[in-house]
Amino acid sequence: MNDNFSETQKFRKAWLWLILLLVALCIRNGVVHGCLDYDSLQPEIGLVIISAIIILGVFLLVLLMKLETRIDKTGIYYKYIPLHREEVRIDWQNIEDAYVRKYNPIFEYGGWGMKMGLFGKGRAFNVRGNMGLQIVFKNGKHLLLGTQKAGEMKEVLNKLAEEGIGIKHTYTDRF
Repeated sequence: MNDNFSETQKFRKAWLWLILLLVALCIRNGVVHGCLDYDSLQPEIGLVIISAIIILGVFLLVLLMKLETRIDKTGIYYKYIPLHREEVRIDWQNIEDAYVRKYNPIFEYGGWGMKMGLFGKGRAFNVRGNMGLQIVFKNGKHLLLGTQKAGEMKEVLNKLAEEGIGIKHTYTDRF
């Protein structure tokens, strides 16, 4: 069995794109109708162009967003594009505990994306779903990295624990 884990997740749900499209249409209609020069019934082209650029920018941002997670003998790595230019490395010696768990993205973190948890839950980087790697640092802070491969992630964590790498106990289901 492999003692490395790698996953890339992207925002590719149809409902998300539908919501973005509806919001974009509402903004476009509001800008066009709100910026009409009632003498000529022509919208002010500058404001229409600016709103179109903003809408396209949001679409491009969501299209480019992704979460990359990697686990190996040296630590846990993550990169939330476009927020992080380089991988963030978490060395095993800085981790008190790490385990795969089920969580409620809405009630615990306020949804998906880059979030600050409510009531001391810490930060979360997630794309979709309700499974994640909960990391508890030795300084008491928490970080949750969402995953679509919970079983595979747990197997790699267990394999590393058996080899004496990472957290020194077997990872049990916490979901």
